[in-house]
Amino acid sequence: MVSNTQLKDVFGLRSQFKKIPFSDVVLQSSGHIVIPIDLTNQSDNQLIKSLVHALNNLLRVSKQTSQSFQGQRINDVGKNIENLIFEEVKKGSLSMTKLGSSGYPDFVIDQGGRMTYLEMKTTGNIHKDTTQHRMFYYSSGKKIKHDARHLLLQVQMEEESSKHWKIVSWQLRDFSALKVGLKTEFNANFKDFGNTILLASG
Repeated sequence: MVSNTQLKDVFGLRSQFKKIPFSDVVLQSSGHIVIPIDLTNQSDNQLIKSLVHALNNLLRVSKQTSQSFQGQRINDVGKNIENLIFEEVKKGSLSMTKLGSSGYPDFVIDQGGRMTYLEMKTTGNIHKDTTQHRMFYYSSGKKIKHDARHLLLQVQMEEESSKHWKIVSWQLRDFSALKVGLKTEFNANFKDFGNTILLASG
């Protein structure tokens, strides 16, 4: 049985952890270090150049062919964009692997044992720099197996017609300086709701 004091302590956690380094969260949850990108380092520089080349190619082809992606919401087109980026990066020198299951991160890049994790987010909000809406969450370090660099690829989409989206730009960011806040929530799945009393249905 959980006491009222324990519940109160849970909700108090949010005020205790207002903004903390993402690198600390990763270290405590996975045991691995977040390594900052150093553009004076030859391997890091080549990593970024290879990614920039692939992303610019994707954007150029998308604009030249007037490519669009259908989806009710911006999240619906994210998987298609993710697959295109994966295929484009594979054309170059980087060894990139999809990490499959949901949760952070989406990809891992292996440069002869130098590991980099890449998370991709699509957004349709033209005011993405000022919006307070959540664009990233982290709940587990189970997919992180190495000390590594951590990158965020932000793909900006625009709805050009009803439920059809096009790529307009991209940004690549280093996660090492990111600070994150804690969101306290309780949740339930469909099985849990099966244990509740059904009052009516139609």
